[in-house]
Amino acid sequence: MFLRVILSTVACLVISATAPSQTVPPSIFFTDLTYGANAGGENGNGAYVTIYGNNFGTSQGTSTVTWNGQSCLNVVPATGSYTGWGMSYLWYQKIVVQLTSACTPGTGKFVVTVNGISSTDDTSHGDTGAGFTVDTSSNSHIKCVSVGGSGNGTFSGGCSGDLRAAIHGAAAGDIIYAENGVSVTNGDTQSDDRVAINLTSGGTASKPIAAVAYPGATVTVGTTSLEWGGFAYKSSYWNIVGMTVRGNDQGMWIIGTNHVRAVADDLECPSPNGADQSCFNDADSPYTWLYGVVIHDCGGANTDKTQHGLYWGALSNTANSNYAWFGWGEVYNIKGGRGLQYYSNYGATLDMTGTHVHDSVIHDVQEDGINLVTADPDTSTVEAYNNVLWNVGKGPDNGGDFACINVSSANSHTNYVKIYNNTCLNAGVAGNSNSGSISNAYSVLARYTNNIYIQLNGRPYLNGNGCGIGGSHFTQSTNNLFYGNGSPPSCSGLSGSLNVNPQVVSTSTPDLHLSSSSTMIGAGTGALFPIFDHDGLIRSNPPSIGANEFSGGTSVSKPNPPTDLAIVVN
Repeated sequence: MFLRVILSTVACLVISATAPSQTVPPSIFFTDLTYGANAGGENGNGAYVTIYGNNFGTSQGTSTVTWNGQSCLNVVPATGSYTGWGMSYLWYQKIVVQLTSACTPGTGKFVVTVNGISSTDDTSHGDTGAGFTVDTSSNSHIKCVSVGGSGNGTFSGGCSGDLRAAIHGAAAGDIIYAENGVSVTNGDTQSDDRVAINLTSGGTASKPIAAVAYPGATVTVGTTSLEWGGFAYKSSYWNIVGMTVRGNDQGMWIIGTNHVRAVADDLECPSPNGADQSCFNDADSPYTWLYGVVIHDCGGANTDKTQHGLYWGALSNTANSNYAWFGWGEVYNIKGGRGLQYYSNYGATLDMTGTHVHDSVIHDVQEDGINLVTADPDTSTVEAYNNVLWNVGKGPDNGGDFACINVSSANSHTNYVKIYNNTCLNAGVAGNSNSGSISNAYSVLARYTNNIYIQLNGRPYLNGNGCGIGGSHFTQSTNNLFYGNGSPPSCSGLSGSLNVNPQVVSTSTPDLHLSSSSTMIGAGTGALFPIFDHDGLIRSNPPSIGANEFSGGTSVSKPNPPTDLAIVVN
């Protein structure tokens, strides 16, 4: 065990510090769990919860974290690979807390307070934000598994469980923590030996099931020699959190289920001969959330154009993978297809709706960075915002599409797909007519606002369809920056375009934050923009153009480490 003594909110060890200057409020992006017990876990306390966000500071000092207005949480100190309060994760930060019995059952929000400034979160797009439910009826449902364990272990019993056995025997409300070094790399003979663990028992809407890497632990599920990799979701209401997932064609796949979440998982699928697969594959499964997930190194030299990083779609004409969120993640080194692919095989009768791609980094992708095809913006919102992309659609040319963001539909729709406050550098491959920052064609309308498109690779701003097949499919599109390959495109519905150097920090590194002299600062339209930027800064109105706002000379705001520490032991 890593963690037998935890600092209580009623401190036995008090650290005081001279607080560094903090010019922006902390912000919470998401939490790894949305439900848990307040007892029954390690040291008799409740579930561990990881809070992801930014501007937390690099050490706690006098900062606090509460739930539902209650100071009922233990802040977890450094353990294993977790370095403690404000540890860096991707381009943002995280904090781990543990619920205690002092947390009154109910539903509330986590709040992080730094230098007297309380955090904010954004749930305007249907995200859960900082929301969390404490339920004492699940206090006997916290499990623990370790290397060499067997059965369904508990913390009080020495954490002697086995991960696959615990998952197979899971009941609604269970949270299964896996200790450092746990590894499941052979096939699951219970149901399908092409995957390491089949999620065969499901949770409920009020009591999901979760399999979670213990704070600071590395837990590996799957291997590149397994065709379907780590996890197969064959039941609903599951959370898979903090896992290192490996597979050949796929790392995780979902079919015919709903309400599943993958949080802070790392997926790799080299699949040198894979076809029509993806590292994360979702078919006929609505309501899925991927937050803080990293998908990388998918496909190989012999891979065809259908080996994507992520695929959401339909395998029947009666179901679809609607209402899907991908946020705060990274997708890179996709060698055989799109970064994120949203496509229904039955698009003629079943377009996809409720698609949200936001606050993510996507780079070094063979085909489109984001492919929103067979989109239905009439039933529910389809949108992409606050994404940073570079070197997407870079080839080799195998006859696919090579755009930063590709928008289309199989059917006519009266509403529009929303593409706003994204930044894209260098999209497209030489000699392919489907190359360009924007691919916008077929029946669906799209509204582009406050986007930056930088083309220094000689590729056009629009693909070969120009303003869209059959004329123009832009609508109410304005305040977009086109730079590097001549004048902005001239299309009906596309107006107010800018054509100047956006003065980002670096196009070679790249670092696509705005420099202090950028004319993109405050140059956006307030008609359509997100509340927060890519880094968690609250946007001004009018906002800056691109994924990143600019504030006080530092787009990414992390305070310097505190000085003048004084340690008082009571």
